[in-house]
Amino acid sequence: MYAYELLYRNGDTPTANVDNMNPFSGDAATSSVITQLFTNLDMETILGNKRAFINFTHNHLVQQIPNLLPKERIVIEVLETVKIDQNLIKNLIALNKLGYKIALDDFIYRDELKPLIEIADIIKIDVLNLNKDQIARQLDPLSHFRGKLLAEKIEDKNQFGHCVDLGFHFF
Repeated sequence: MYAYELLYRNGDTPTANVDNMNPFSGDAATSSVITQLFTNLDMETILGNKRAFINFTHNHLVQQIPNLLPKERIVIEVLETVKIDQNLIKNLIALNKLGYKIALDDFIYRDELKPLIEIADIIKIDVLNLNKDQIARQLDPLSHFRGKLLAEKIEDKNQFGHCVDLGFHFF
């Protein structure tokens, strides 16, 4: 196993209940995850020697908030909903040069993602309900990607085998 994904949960519900129309809602969720991990919980007990995938918002990334966290313990996860602009790209490049790992979450190719593909160390693809051909089509634009591929939401051994055959590194 490479890492754990740490997700925000609000109360007793199994979902985050983050208001995507309110940009500060995501900021608060990420801040809560970071605060819990680094102040209220024993990071070593939770993570052992593994990393933590943490979702970061556009605001947190352009403010270099991940720079406050240990680069050897986290993977900066860029959600598919994050606004892509030159400020974001510049800050992700800077974080990557400092040694932070960058992951693109729920990747579905769009032209505007090209600069992020060049920066990313890991690309996460949700393979739920996809057959081998559909997964392969998701990978077509990544033929020059030098990082690692992570398959999310594998439901059975058959789909796992397809992902192995297609070159995924993490599951």
